Amino acid sequence: MEGEEQDRHSKALDAELIADPDERARVEARNGLKQFDAVIERIEKSTDSEEIVANIRKAHEIFVDDPPWLFIVHDRNARAMTKNVKGFTSAQSWFQDFTPVYME
Repeated sequence: MEGEEQDRHSKALDAELIADPDERARVEARNGLKQFDAVIERIEKSTDSEEIVANIRKAHEIFVDDPPWLFIVHDRNARAMTKNVKGFTSAQSWFQDFTPVYME
């Protein structure tokens, strides 16, 4: 388990030697992406369904535990509705409150 746990996390071998925190983060992220890419490549080449499932789990763990980027959402979807709809205000987040909405 310890070897698997160590293999799962993306730590650059020489990251602790890098003084600049930004450069250190870049090195660790690059290494994490390499590990993720290697697991995806194993998935693509495999024909064994159990091995594929195991590698999908491993890729998911790498991606969740050490994400290569920050997920930020900027919802710019168009909203189309009839003029009879009143009280609708487009949400500033993913939660849309429809309680004030009514029809004339």
